[in-house]
Amino acid sequence: MKKAHKLQTLAKCILLLCFVCDNLLDLTFSLPAHEDVFHASEIEEHIRTFKSDILNKLGYDRPPNISNITRNNAEEQRMIKKFEKFMMDREAENRKLLDDRDEEQEILTKTLYSLDYTGGRPDAISADDWFAKNSIRLYFKTPFSHLQNASTRELHVSSAKLRVTFANPRPENLKDKFSVDKLLRVNLHQILSINNSSDYKRNILDSILIDLLNPGMGTFEVGKAVQSWIDNNESNLGLELAAEIQDINEVIEVDSVFTSDSEDRVRNVGNVVKYLGDNSTDSMDRLNDEHSPSIDLYAQERQLLKRVKHSTRRRGDCRRGDGESRCCRYPIKISFKDIGWDDWVLAPHEYKGYYCAGKCPRNYKMTNTFAGIKAILHKQHPNKVPSPCCVATKLSPFTILHYDYDGKYNFSEYPDLVVEQCKCG
Repeated sequence: MKKAHKLQTLAKCILLLCFVCDNLLDLTFSLPAHEDVFHASEIEEHIRTFKSDILNKLGYDRPPNISNITRNNAEEQRMIKKFEKFMMDREAENRKLLDDRDEEQEILTKTLYSLDYTGGRPDAISADDWFAKNSIRLYFKTPFSHLQNASTRELHVSSAKLRVTFANPRPENLKDKFSVDKLLRVNLHQILSINNSSDYKRNILDSILIDLLNPGMGTFEVGKAVQSWIDNNESNLGLELAAEIQDINEVIEVDSVFTSDSEDRVRNVGNVVKYLGDNSTDSMDRLNDEHSPSIDLYAQERQLLKRVKHSTRRRGDCRRGDGESRCCRYPIKISFKDIGWDDWVLAPHEYKGYYCAGKCPRNYKMTNTFAGIKAILHKQHPNKVPSPCCVATKLSPFTILHYDYDGKYNFSEYPDLVVEQCKCG
């Protein structure tokens, strides 16, 4: 009886085991091929292609054998640092090219502004403190309208020029008696602070030579000063013209003629400021002449926050399993250690590249008009015209520091080994 019961129990266990095994087999073979299986095969193919490209461009049929080379660690470190500096310099150059391209794209938005001299002075400075005995001071208001979206945009000065007309030269008063050409060096300063007429701080902006025998117009670069005024209007304390070795008023004046028919004409700007010390509107309106000092500047509105440069994963890049089946750029990383090349490739330690993959439906990331026409023709004649393919349309170089067959250090650059952009073509 017990024996029969044991046999019955054993039979049930065998049946249960068979059932479980059958179900496991069903589960195993009913699973679809996982995407990572195909992904792994693609990666292997990319690695083979990468290795072949590197060796072919070096002219090698196999990697260099450096087992017999005596390696100098200090020299290797020096070369790696040199490689890092080279890469940093190239990255900085690329960033500059991107910024220059942005500037070119924004050039059409530049606006010309003109700031006219009115004979005034900063509101916070008294007439006595404003007047300087040995120099000529100029004050320009910066009446720029409030920027729209001021929290995210700024007014950037591309260039700014101060133009003044020098007049009434007195070369006989020049202290430099050895100046045969009668030249006077005039420096332009930005006034940073004023305590009184003799106690103030300034910063030089530009310097030019004036021919006292034929003075004419002088032009100074003032972009740095005007930008600081726009950024902080309270910092606008004016400009100052001064001679290098003597009182500028002794040898030359700046033309600033009243438009009034009266006989009151004051050419020296220092005297004009003293005469118009009350800052009255009527007095300012009287100074309006083509010879008056003026500032012409080009400025443009631009984004205050710069775009992020070269993030690890760029916007628009894809990853396997994210559901994107259309043409896209996918990252690939190949370690030189993993492929057994770290003995002869010193830097970098890995190749960070990309490849293009995906379908090209109509009107999606077309490289040009022809690609769009090709997509239409493929839809009409699928057996005759192939569809557009997802291809690399922009490439950048890849550089390595390595040993050659003779055991010498080499920098080798591959112009088109890093995919920057994928499109349908």
